Amino acid sequence: MTSSEARADKPETSQHGPPQSRSAGAILGQSLKLYARQWKAFTGVLIWPIGQMILGVYGSQIINLWLLEQNQALAMRFPWAAIGLIIVVTLLCTGLILRGGWQFMLYWASLCLNAWEAENGQPLDFKKAYLSLAREKKGPYAILACTYFSLPILTFLPVIFLSLLGAFLGPNMLELLMLAGLVQSLLLGGLWVVSLIPLTFIFQIAAFENGLPTNPAHTFLLSCKLVLKQFWRTTSLQITVFLLTNILIPQPLVWLFRLFRLSAPLDQLHGWLIEQLMLGLDGEPAFKNLHLWENLLGEGFSWVQFLSQTLTDLGLSCTLTLLLLPVGTLAFTLLYKDILKCDRSKKTWLGY
Repeated sequence: MTSSEARADKPETSQHGPPQSRSAGAILGQSLKLYARQWKAFTGVLIWPIGQMILGVYGSQIINLWLLEQNQALAMRFPWAAIGLIIVVTLLCTGLILRGGWQFMLYWASLCLNAWEAENGQPLDFKKAYLSLAREKKGPYAILACTYFSLPILTFLPVIFLSLLGAFLGPNMLELLMLAGLVQSLLLGGLWVVSLIPLTFIFQIAAFENGLPTNPAHTFLLSCKLVLKQFWRTTSLQITVFLLTNILIPQPLVWLFRLFRLSAPLDQLHGWLIEQLMLGLDGEPAFKNLHLWENLLGEGFSWVQFLSQTLTDLGLSCTLTLLLLPVGTLAFTLLYKDILKCDRSKKTWLGY
């Protein structure tokens, strides 16, 4: 018996033989049923962490641009004071983003404990689950989460490094090295997407294992081993959950927001931000100079309106996807426990 099984209540087993594993469809159906029953509780705890990240992102831009717009004369007269104020506001907003991001990452794992409570019909204690992770596993979990979320950043290193090298060697090499770096970054990006499947259970392991190692490689390897025990079930569930939480649920809601003009205030905010950021030396938006593109794309076309609506739809979609985190947490927690309960063999899908 693993330490994961010792942490959770012992599930009911059949008197006629060993427990039978559930299909991916059965696990997904049970997850959606539990989420429909407890969605307010699961979503409610995520509102403040996500809200802090949103406030930090928008606050750093809105406050700085508004202060500069209202005090242009003072900013020109005392440039160092204006720069200092911008730095202070930016640091405060960055701190808010980091605080909200850390809380969200903690909930990413602690909600696994609550998902198992929901499966067993127990009261949901979000505070206890959150604090158990924040106090008992804070250091190792921080290393694990930072390593996991830094993987996509590594995919950009080839194009950045080779582009800088090309700029140093001269314009003749810049285009060639930039293209080579782009190809390598795309390949690494593809490998990163594929790696998301073997790393499916790292948050469940972080939540349920009694001793979380400081070296994240051990957690990664254990997740890979569990995935390889039920590779096709895990892969099909990953694809289905991704489609549900990124497209099938958020996009219709974004369209409804657009249809009933609920996203109009965000469009206006994004339009103002774009105009402030793109002001030219003559005080007019830089998009005013793109007459050729405006003529090709049709009379009345506005770059500001197009970009502001795109940013609004993208922002709403990302926010809804973050709020739908419990759907995946429920599904993969049930699958994780199902593998531990039903698959006692040491062999994996690859035969070792």
